Amino acid sequence: MASSDHDRSPATLELYGRAMASASCGITIADMTRPDRPLIYCNQAFEVITGYSRQDVLGRNCRFMQGEGTSSAMVDQLRQAIRKGETCEVVLLNYRKDGRPFWNRLSIGPVHDAGGRLTHYIGVQTDVTESVEARHRASRQFQEEQLLNGVTQRIRQALDLDIVLSTTVNEVRDLLQTDRVLVYRFDSDWNGLVVAESVGEQWLPSLNMAIKDTCFRKNRAQDYHQGRISAIKNIETASLSDCHRDLLRRFQVQANLVLPIADSGKLWGLLIAHHCQEPRQWLPGEIKLLERLANQLAVAVMQAELYEQAQLEIQRRQQAEAQLAEKASQLEAALQALKWQQSQLVQAERLAGLEQLVAGVAHEINNPVAFIAGNISHAGRYIGDLLALLTDYQREMLAGGLTPSIDLQEHLEDVDPSYIRDDWPRLLQSMRSGVDRIQKIIQSLRVFSRLDEAIVKTIDLNANLDSALLLFQGRLNATGGDRPIQLVREFGLLLPMTCYPGQLNQALAAIVDNAIDALQLAVQQPDWQARGEQPTIVISTAVQTGQEVISVRIRDNAMGIPEALHNRIFDPFFSTKPIGQGTGLGLSMAYQTIVDQHGGRLQFESVIGRGTTFAIELPCQLELGHPRSLNSLNSVASRLPPLQPDSLKVVAAIDRKLSNFDRLSPAGVEIATDGASYHQGTNIIGVGRQLSGQDL
Repeated sequence: MASSDHDRSPATLELYGRAMASASCGITIADMTRPDRPLIYCNQAFEVITGYSRQDVLGRNCRFMQGEGTSSAMVDQLRQAIRKGETCEVVLLNYRKDGRPFWNRLSIGPVHDAGGRLTHYIGVQTDVTESVEARHRASRQFQEEQLLNGVTQRIRQALDLDIVLSTTVNEVRDLLQTDRVLVYRFDSDWNGLVVAESVGEQWLPSLNMAIKDTCFRKNRAQDYHQGRISAIKNIETASLSDCHRDLLRRFQVQANLVLPIADSGKLWGLLIAHHCQEPRQWLPGEIKLLERLANQLAVAVMQAELYEQAQLEIQRRQQAEAQLAEKASQLEAALQALKWQQSQLVQAERLAGLEQLVAGVAHEINNPVAFIAGNISHAGRYIGDLLALLTDYQREMLAGGLTPSIDLQEHLEDVDPSYIRDDWPRLLQSMRSGVDRIQKIIQSLRVFSRLDEAIVKTIDLNANLDSALLLFQGRLNATGGDRPIQLVREFGLLLPMTCYPGQLNQALAAIVDNAIDALQLAVQQPDWQARGEQPTIVISTAVQTGQEVISVRIRDNAMGIPEALHNRIFDPFFSTKPIGQGTGLGLSMAYQTIVDQHGGRLQFESVIGRGTTFAIELPCQLELGHPRSLNSLNSVASRLPPLQPDSLKVVAAIDRKLSNFDRLSPAGVEIATDGASYHQGTNIIGVGRQLSGQDL
């Protein structure tokens, strides 16, 4: 008998039937030739797996085991294979007769007749629920761990609590597949605010909504404070107060899960999950997950509060430091103002003494020089007369034939009247030149001190500069070696100028003196000597076109001013000279006199290795009482802190010549207390306070 005949023998077919019936996996056969492809066979294992009896199954399409959780993609895959007459294997969710779901690994294969026509499909089902759910549990556990680790990591890295909360509720809603997850924060009265929320589009949002739950404090606050977890499957059947149930209905809630967020034993808020579509049984794993998340959020809350406290403390300390720095700045400004004013007082006294000394010396020299200048012409005439008389005597003696005695002749040879007669005019002219020079020096001293003139006067600035420069002649020649300083005057035609002549002379002299100092230092340096130049100071004056402004430029060819010092050149007490060789007040007082007192401008340009130019602009007309002429007062007073009535008041002088001193002694300097006054000669702010010896 052929093999095919043997396979179709009754004994063989009976064996196949018993084998299929005793198989541990479910086996079904569907008739593909009949409408709706009904099942025509199922074994006992299928009945055990599905709970359906043979009578329930035969004659029906196998789709009766599908339900809402069955994957439509898997069903489509099966249909595609059947249409093509191919084998296929899928894992899909089916439902038993009692409604319980199970995971079914379904393998189907086609059966063809002798003519190759598809007649049946055999399906083999295996219950793989345990393995699938084990994988799901592992996957879910992995997702939960990822969620917890992510929250923990964000808490460690992010100090913004809002970011931590919003990210957490989004991830929790995605993991739990629920409709709303939110974080609710309590106020002190147990009302509160939704501070973070993730909600489905079809449900009512509640973010930033203030919620007044009047029954919470009475019914549930203490429970949550003690760590209670509330898991409600169905709010309609749960034991809830009417006010609580009404609140949940407002937000379309069917089931909710609530966990407390406690910060250091204090109930800070709640982590809440809402299911709105239908009632839901919350699984123990879900409750455990949210409990762990609530603990992590409590850490985030504590960290955020500590960070906020730290920020507040930092801000408080920064404010305190800023206040201290401001106070220190005010004290420093007050100290600088005091130092400045003390220097003004000392300088005013020195200048007053110097002016008096200069005036006294000029007066004492002027008197004898005036005698000499007044009598030198008479002395010249007298000597001339005597020489003429001597000549007449000699002529008469020669005409009378008289011969001088030997003694007289020897005396005449010793005296040599002829030489005296020839040299006397030159001697007289030299004496006249010396007297003229002394008179010019006296005039320069008087112009420089200006004791004999009003404090404000209209002057010729060129003449003033000439007088001041005459006093520097000795220093110009004191550079050493064969290179005296060359002084070049480039004076233009100037308009008359109204100013404080004494102070302006001293300001310009200070700039010239500074240039001389720079050149005396430069000529000793090899770099400057290699230039082979003559040390030179060029002073030029001009009137600016179209303006009543006089421009003065004082240029030297020394080594220049280092750029690092540019911002400090005009600072009081700043000096680059060795100790004992400079007060640091010259350029500072020049700036005050030119800018603050006269309303002008003082700037400089300096090139290292080439020299420095000071550019001065002065208005021809001084506006007395103009705000710019009061800058010396404002520049000091504006830097001072607000003073109490009994606090130190600072003296500020516009003019460098101060008066109205009651007393100047080692014990202190008492300043006039008759208030602010202004008049030509003195500008004083009264202070009514003694400066002690320590202040000076």
